[in-house]
Amino acid sequence: MKALCAAALTVATLGGTAAQAATITFNDLTPTIFAGGEEFYSGSGALTSLGDANGLTGVVVDGTDPNRCDNLTCPSASSTYFAALNDGGLNLRDLNGSPLYLQSLDFAFLAPVPMVGQPGGFGQLVLSGTKADGSTLVVRQDFTAANSQGSWDFTAWNLAGSSFATTAFTSVTLSACLFDNGGSCGNPASNLAQFAVDNISYVTAVPEPTTYALLSLGLGVLSLARRRNARAA
Repeated sequence: MKALCAAALTVATLGGTAAQAATITFNDLTPTIFAGGEEFYSGSGALTSLGDANGLTGVVVDGTDPNRCDNLTCPSASSTYFAALNDGGLNLRDLNGSPLYLQSLDFAFLAPVPMVGQPGGFGQLVLSGTKADGSTLVVRQDFTAANSQGSWDFTAWNLAGSSFATTAFTSVTLSACLFDNGGSCGNPASNLAQFAVDNISYVTAVPEPTTYALLSLGLGVLSLARRRNARAA
């Protein structure tokens, strides 16, 4: 199903300019752990695990492995994904150095123990895009409520059509924050701001309105795959 999504998003013609579309699925990686600052590659993406250079900040997870996570409520999935741990994050650049326009991704919260009944809105996934002039644009999305097992399922975040999706970035940083009693969402958060991410989709030319039909097709296929995987689990 991921291959079908990738095919649907392969190339779009934007105002006469060929826009390469990419979806980072992590399927070309084996389970691997990372310290802060370690770089790795998946598909057309150059990625860096962010956080403590002397600590565990990320791991590539096999979502089909029943023993995929120790001391974490990792989401199940039909393939691999990246987990940012211990207040860590993930930085994304295009492998060819092209400006990127982030379109969508799947994300989930990672808790140290099952949290049955936990409502949503306790924390957020944060995207910070860096432009060529060094300025940044930040958007946030709340984590959803826990499922009936006290863990979190992947949620699709479709950015297509937003100002974030139509802004060119040299890199995009993903991180998490948790709300404190004062209502501020912060990181560091006692190593509890953790998340999983998968199916990071971007294009390398600004999407025009006529392009979103093609992008929506790919995102729709991806959403359908997630629902089928959830029912199968």
